[in-house]
Amino acid sequence: MKLSMSIIKNSIEPYIKFGHISNDELQLDSYELYVAGSDDLDTSNLYIFKAAEFLNPQYLPNNLNILCCGIPGDFKMENYLYLNILVVSNISIEMILNITISTFKKYNNLSEKFNKLVYKDVNFQKLIDLATEILEMPLCMLDLNHNVLAISSKMDAPDDLIWQAMKEGYGYEHYDLVSISEPKIKDIIKLDPPTIEIPSNISGHYLKVSALLNGRHAVAMIGMHKKNDFYNPFEKHTIQLFNYIVEHINENINAFYDKKPDRGFFYEQFLLDTISGELSDRNAINKHLLKLGFKLSSKYQMGLISFRKGMIRTDYYITIMNYIERIIKNSKCVFLESNIYIIIPLEKERYLTDEIQLKLSDFLDCNHCYLILSSVFVTFQELPNIKEIFDFIVKFVDKDKKNIYHFHEYVSIYSMDLLAKKISMDNLFHPLIQKLIDYDQEHKSNYYETFKIFIRNQSSYTITSKDLHMHRNSLKNRINRIEELLGDDYKRPEIREELIFYMRYMDEF
Repeated sequence: MKLSMSIIKNSIEPYIKFGHISNDELQLDSYELYVAGSDDLDTSNLYIFKAAEFLNPQYLPNNLNILCCGIPGDFKMENYLYLNILVVSNISIEMILNITISTFKKYNNLSEKFNKLVYKDVNFQKLIDLATEILEMPLCMLDLNHNVLAISSKMDAPDDLIWQAMKEGYGYEHYDLVSISEPKIKDIIKLDPPTIEIPSNISGHYLKVSALLNGRHAVAMIGMHKKNDFYNPFEKHTIQLFNYIVEHINENINAFYDKKPDRGFFYEQFLLDTISGELSDRNAINKHLLKLGFKLSSKYQMGLISFRKGMIRTDYYITIMNYIERIIKNSKCVFLESNIYIIIPLEKERYLTDEIQLKLSDFLDCNHCYLILSSVFVTFQELPNIKEIFDFIVKFVDKDKKNIYHFHEYVSIYSMDLLAKKISMDNLFHPLIQKLIDYDQEHKSNYYETFKIFIRNQSSYTITSKDLHMHRNSLKNRINRIEELLGDDYKRPEIREELIFYMRYMDEF
């Protein structure tokens, strides 16, 4: 295992008099006592100097790693800021060598044990306990549904409710705590890279959480909690070691990860890769479609099932997917990012039948989830685009209003979102709307809001007066003043459609 200057610094912290680390990575392969006259200096080594033999700056290459025992004469740190340098005092050169040897030996031995476990042993508990020993911080591993796969058995995070809950199993038994705790697994998965270090909103203690990835797909989470100095971020060397642990597990995740939220069907990984855009070549997609029993001539819909309750067990997802595939003939389900995606073949129908939608609605209601249905598509190359629209629509769905939602209900708001990403709102104001807004700002009036409600109510004085709690005659007077300001153009059908679009755009964005 390569070490870093931060790890060396941690091992000799009480003796450090001066220190500066300009480029801190896990890059140290070895160490050596500097011998006078040596000129082949390597940045992958740690060089231990006696103060009397310390070199002038011009003889030391950039990013060299130096541990100096004693303070050299006329030493000025500003002359060595291009180095990774630690200057110690009140300790002998022999003691410095012993500590350095012990540090390299300790981490190399632990690393060797860890790699053996990663390559040969599927026991999560052994893996987490050894990682805890390396980091000297308590660790845990969870699946994507907050079920505890392993947790440090010899070290605890004191006064941390989340840690105590995880020791009891976490999961549905602690739903209330899970639902309010941050960070959310679904949010971490979307980060690039999928890792975060923040204070817990429950305990206030710092924690760091990273996703474990099988390819591009998150399959579990590994978390590190503070055991002391709770309210400050983790030290650099601890973060480096944590990242080392995560990197090595990720490199070998297929060798030991056996709790994936799927059912072992061949098509599941294919659908995951296609939906995520990892598989995008049309010929390759069609070749796999034929092998997996899909018909190239069929039309399809894709559905997304999301749960109104935030925490669902993996086996429950599988139960839902199995049932959906029985309700909808020849459909295929897959689990991705805490949602279920359904591929629905359409044979004679142009859309999912009312009869099946009714069955689905009852089932969804019983299981506290809802479904969004895409428009019809013919090529699986469309799946990443459809997923992108799903991700957008989920933010606008009134989850408790009904059980099934359709793309066409959100076309206008989605088009507005695309428009907002391309053009600044300042450039999209309709001149009639801008005229009212300018007037309101100048005269402290409220003509725009009145006009907006009036237009949306199809120019009905009766309905608008009720909505505004305004006498009908007062409303007429106000509308007359607005018409004097705008003229009669707004009464033309095409202008009214423009105004309705712009008003909704302003409300949403």
